[in-house]
Amino acid sequence: MNKPAISVLRSFQTVVDAKILEAGDFADAVPGGLWTGEVPEGQSLPYGTITVRQSSYEWIFSDSYIEHVEIEIIMYAVGADALDEALNEIEGTFNWEEDLLFPPDDVLIHVYPLPRTTRGEFARDVDGNQVFSGSLGYHVSVWRV
Repeated sequence: MNKPAISVLRSFQTVVDAKILEAGDFADAVPGGLWTGEVPEGQSLPYGTITVRQSSYEWIFSDSYIEHVEIEIIMYAVGADALDEALNEIEGTFNWEEDLLFPPDDVLIHVYPLPRTTRGEFARDVDGNQVFSGSLGYHVSVWRV
């Protein structure tokens, strides 16, 4: 039976949460935190969401397969400078080559970053300031046994 891509997302979130607790200045740069699922109403900016962009499977043996998942961290902030600072903080806090390790029941094959994007949103905060969004993506391949 396949484990859904959400399990990779949960593993990723576990690592992210642990790194946030270790990084003292992360909470200052991203006071709204990182969320999977629905973001609570009235969350402070900047904040971010972690989502699965897409997933696919590559069958190896009868019960073994490789799961390819693209995970995206989307940050929202007031102003381009605050957005850039939040994205830089995430990139500085999470070393994708070393930190994105998964629980022992998954054998991690590789993680590599996808292109970074930034854009202005049509939304404004309660004070009328323009909200900007940007994303950091990671392609994760996990061998499922």
